[in-house]
Amino acid sequence: MRLVIIGAGFAGMYAALSAARLRDIQGVSPEEFEIALVAPEPVLVVRPRLYEPKPETLTAPLLDVLKAIDVVYVQGSAEAVDTKARTVGVVSRKGARKTLSYNALVVATGSRLFRPNIPGLAAHGFSVDNLDDAMALDRHLHGLADRPALNGRDTVVVAGGGFTGIEAATEMPTRLRAILGKDARARVIIIERNNAIAPDMGEGSRPVIEDALRKLGVETRLGACVASLDKSGITLADGERIETETVIWAAGIRAAPLTQQIPRRARQFWPTVGRSLPCACPGSPASSPPAMPRAPPATMTATTH
Repeated sequence: MRLVIIGAGFAGMYAALSAARLRDIQGVSPEEFEIALVAPEPVLVVRPRLYEPKPETLTAPLLDVLKAIDVVYVQGSAEAVDTKARTVGVVSRKGARKTLSYNALVVATGSRLFRPNIPGLAAHGFSVDNLDDAMALDRHLHGLADRPALNGRDTVVVAGGGFTGIEAATEMPTRLRAILGKDARARVIIIERNNAIAPDMGEGSRPVIEDALRKLGVETRLGACVASLDKSGITLADGERIETETVIWAAGIRAAPLTQQIPRRARQFWPTVGRSLPCACPGSPASSPPAMPRAPPATMTATTH
C-alpha cells in the first residue's frame, strides 16, 4: 500500500510525520505501507514569517528527517491527479514525467496569493507569499537606501488588512529604519476594502490590533479599493493618490490549482482556509470551503496558509 503526500509545507511535513508515527505504533513495516512525499525541493519554508528580514534564512532541510522516518522523497511537481485510477502525475524540473499510484492521497499544496488583473500590479507589486517573492521584496527594501528620499521612498503601502497584511505592515517601520537610518520618516499605510481592520479576526481582538497599529504609527484606509499601481505610487478607486515606491499585495488567497482536479465528492478537507477577500476594485466574490463529506474519501486536501 502507498500513501502519497503532495507538498512539503507544514501540512505535508506533519502529514508525513504523523503517518510514519502511526505506522510505527501499529508495527507496520515501510515495505508493507509506503509513505511518499512529492515536492520540488525537500525543504520546508517557514511561510508565515516571510515578512521578516533575511527571508532566505527561513527554511529547513527535510531530506534527513524524511530518511530517518522512512518516508520516500519524490522530487518534482505534481501536475495531475486521477482519483478514479488513483494516480498522481509528477514532472521533474528537467521535464521527465512519472506516475505514482496511491491507496490514499493527501494534497497539501496550500494556498496561493490572489493577484487580480489590476493595472500595474504585476509590474510594481511585491508580496511575501513565497520565498522568491519575499527575497525580491527584501532586496528592494535594501535598495531604497541608494535612492533619494523623494517620491514616497520612505512610504510602504500594504494592500490587505488580514493576518498577512497586518504582520507585514507592523514589521515595516522597524525594517525601514534599519535600512534608511533611525531618523527616517517611515510611513506605512494599510489599504483594506472592508470597513474594519482585521475583518476575519472578530470584534474581541480588533481593539488590541487597532491600538498596536496606532502605537507603531501605521495608518489605515478602510473601505478603500486599489484601482492601479505605477512605479511611483498607487491610486485608489476614490481617486486618492499615494506616492510610494513599495506596494505589498496581501489581499486574498486561493487554493492551489491542483485541487481543482479533484472532484468535490472525493475531497475531505483538513484544516482549510477557503475565503479570500481581495482588495481590488471591483472585488471578486469570496469562496467558502465545501462541507465535510459524511464518509472519508481517499483524498484529503489541505489549503493551509
